[in-house]
Amino acid sequence: MTRSRLFQTFAYLFLGLMLSGCLEDECDATQTYTRYDPVYITAEDLRGPLEPLGPQTLEQPGKIYYYKNFLLINEFQKGIHFYDNSDPANPTALS
Repeated sequence: MTRSRLFQTFAYLFLGLMLSGCLEDECDATQTYTRYDPVYITAEDLRGPLEPLGPQTLEQPGKIYYYKNFLLINEFQKGIHFYDNSDPANPTALS
């Protein structure tokens, strides 16, 4: 045998041994995961006007922002509450 033929034989033998280790693979574990599906809206709904609701009670208030005479209070997954703070002792809920 020539050297190149001998090298080819060992290369194929090595490759065969390396790939044969993957043949007896078994899966004994089960993994669970959370899947989030996208929610789509139409472009008209996205561009439509926002309709503010009346004053509501705060359930899970977040950060508080102060802008001019307004208090803006963020609520998790609900929106933003607007308060008139022209009288700081008695803020009035707007929407």
